Amino acid sequence: MTILAPPRHPLIEDALTCARNWCAGHEIDAAPALRHAVAVAVVLGRYHPETEPDITAAVLMHDSPEFAPPTLDLDAFLTIQFSPETNRIVRALQHLHDTMGADTEPEVAEDDSATLQAACADKIVAISSMLRRSRTADSPSEFWSARTAFTGILGYFDRFTELAAQGGEGDMAERLRALLVKVRAEANG
Repeated sequence: MTILAPPRHPLIEDALTCARNWCAGHEIDAAPALRHAVAVAVVLGRYHPETEPDITAAVLMHDSPEFAPPTLDLDAFLTIQFSPETNRIVRALQHLHDTMGADTEPEVAEDDSATLQAACADKIVAISSMLRRSRTADSPSEFWSARTAFTGILGYFDRFTELAAQGGEGDMAERLRALLVKVRAEANG
């Protein structure tokens, strides 16, 4: 049973429907974008099975700033359709993504557990996907050589992982640490 198993809370059902529509035709990590959103929700539910529906909705909608219709007032839509908390988390995740860099610090408060949980789940899915793609590549060394932008921000991921651990996300942080060790081993292979 996953966080998305029927019967779903109406907010989760609405978010899944909206994500399905907005993700159509888009890809993330060389796969349909909806697959990424669902995978992030499943990972979140694995670590936090009692996650509030508006947080799950935010996870499903976390790529909406990129995929929403450009004429839509996204903040108003997310707030009215889901909740102010859903909108806040979506925007916090967008900010984390937009400011991610080799020399930047993750900007999320240690006590913002909803954003930390959602961001951890997103990073676990993204890094796991990167590792899977590396392992199925014809040449893993060429795969990693073509991803210097990603390997160049591993320090950011380390800093985020420490912040998540300090914010009470020990199990998710431990999973991120293990994934980062694997990335470094494979990228430096």
